[in-house]
Amino acid sequence: MVWIVGVISSLIGGAAWASIAYAIEIRRQRSGPVAGHWYQITYDPLDSSKVWSIEWVEAFHRNENVSGCMWRIYPRHFNRRWHFQGRCHDARIRADYWADRGNGGEGSMKLYTLLRSNYLGKFEEEKVNSFSIGPSFVDFAAPIEWIRVDSDDEPAVLARLRTLPETDITSHLPRRIRARLQARLAVDPTSQKIFRALAFGACLYDMSGPLANEVERLKRSGTDSERQARLPEDG
Repeated sequence: MVWIVGVISSLIGGAAWASIAYAIEIRRQRSGPVAGHWYQITYDPLDSSKVWSIEWVEAFHRNENVSGCMWRIYPRHFNRRWHFQGRCHDARIRADYWADRGNGGEGSMKLYTLLRSNYLGKFEEEKVNSFSIGPSFVDFAAPIEWIRVDSDDEPAVLARLRTLPETDITSHLPRRIRARLQARLAVDPTSQKIFRALAFGACLYDMSGPLANEVERLKRSGTDSERQARLPEDG
C-alpha cells in the first residue's frame, strides 16, 4: 500500500512540475513586443479604403521567433482559421501562414512596426489562374494592418464588427478568444472615440490615438481652467 501511495505522489508531483514548466514557457513566449492579441485588417488592393476582412490574431513572441493563430471574424466565412510562423527582427515581421480550417489560403506576410500598437504590411500568396493544360498560378497581394486589441485605434474596428450579429462573429472561436472578443464588444460605444477611419495607412496621416488623446486632455484642462477662473472667489 505504501508503494502505491508513493507512485501516486510521484505522478501528481510530476504533473504539477510539468504544468509549472508549461506556464513558464507560455509566459516567455508572450514576452516580446509582438506577443498578445491583435486585429488583422485586410484591405482591398484596388481601393485601400475598403475593408475586405478582419481576423483576430493571437501571437506569441520569444527571442526572434513569432507564431500564432488567426480566426476570421468579419464579414463572412467565420469557420476559417490560419496558423503562422516566422521571425521578427529590427521591427519587421516575416512569416508564413497556412489555413488548417475552412477554405483559406496559404502564403507569406511582411509587416513593419509603425507604433507599438500598429503594424503595416501586406500578404502574398499564389492563386490558381487556370487549369487549361495544368494548374497555372498567379501571384496575389493585398495590404494588411495589425491593430492591437484595447489600443486607441480599436474603436474603429469594433464599430465595424458591431454591424454583424455577435453570434456569427464568435461562432467558431475557442472559448478563451470568444470571451475576450465579447468583452471588447460589450464596451459602451459612447465611451470610445473613433480617431481614424479603417483605411490602409490612415494612421500615417491621421492623428494617432495617443496624440489625439493628449490634445483632448489639454482641451479639457484648458476648459476646466477657464471655468475655474470665472468662478467668484470665496468670501
